[in-house]
Amino acid sequence: INAFGATLEIPCRLVRQPARSPDTNINDIAFFRALGGTVRKQRRGDRSFDLEKLCQDVYDAFANYSPHTLERMWQYKTDVLDLIIGATPPGSNLYGNGHRDARAV
Repeated sequence: INAFGATLEIPCRLVRQPARSPDTNINDIAFFRALGGTVRKQRRGDRSFDLEKLCQDVYDAFANYSPHTLERMWQYKTDVLDLIIGATPPGSNLYGNGHRDARAV
């Protein structure tokens, strides 16, 4: 697959991903929630649904993320992974409520 992908006009390759647990996916545990909150704040009072405007608002919110905020999201994911590794049995979903306050992310 990767050999074929390398021949395409826009090269692509297959990369294995971790299990699809929301707790191990940076987008699910931090990014989408933070992005959604930012967009909601920008759109307060605007009850219309304009898909192009929504897409632009999401793009603008993403473009304005500070590197510090993105770094905190990665640190949060690392903290959750450490809890999963330290769970009994190791790697299980039995690691309790180790999630920090959402405002910390």
